[in-house]
Amino acid sequence: MSLRNRFLSIGVFTLLIAQTPSVSWAEEAKDPASNGPITSKREAMKVIQDLNNYKQTQISRVFIGHGLIKATDQALHHADNAIESCKKTHPDEVQLSEDLSAIHDDLHSQTDPILKKARKALNKTIQLEEILPAAQMKSILAVMDEDITKNSSKVEPEPITRLEDCQKFVKNAKRRNIAKTLNSSLNRAFGF
Repeated sequence: MSLRNRFLSIGVFTLLIAQTPSVSWAEEAKDPASNGPITSKREAMKVIQDLNNYKQTQISRVFIGHGLIKATDQALHHADNAIESCKKTHPDEVQLSEDLSAIHDDLHSQTDPILKKARKALNKTIQLEEILPAAQMKSILAVMDEDITKNSSKVEPEPITRLEDCQKFVKNAKRRNIAKTLNSSLNRAFGF
């Protein structure tokens, strides 16, 4: 296993283990041979640890792809919230509203097709790699998603309300080209 792959595997396993303190380590892990759905991080870790090195490398690639898709979804969600908040707070600012609508449309028209393609590629990888039965792999990803959702719900982002902040958001969105940044990460990860 290359150093890069070991690093990725360790990083993914660390992320999976460290995500939440709410795991009951006393619960009994399922027998990985059962191929049934995984319902806890402990069960997921047991299944992953029992895989050979090649499959552990492959599953880390799936985790990374899945994580990038989720991070992109989250970034789009935050951008949508900022756009909505600015429009709602400053309805009389016509130019601001037009700029925000253009950013929203551009962001989604460029990013949504790449996200759809990435999800399809991830599902194909899950099916073709035969790391684990597809249903079991998807249940591991669902356990990760639950944990991420639970932990991210602890942080409540402040909506953008000041006119200066909304204008700064527009300026930064135009300058940085958010869609290009998000898409380049997905394109690199999935080889598009």
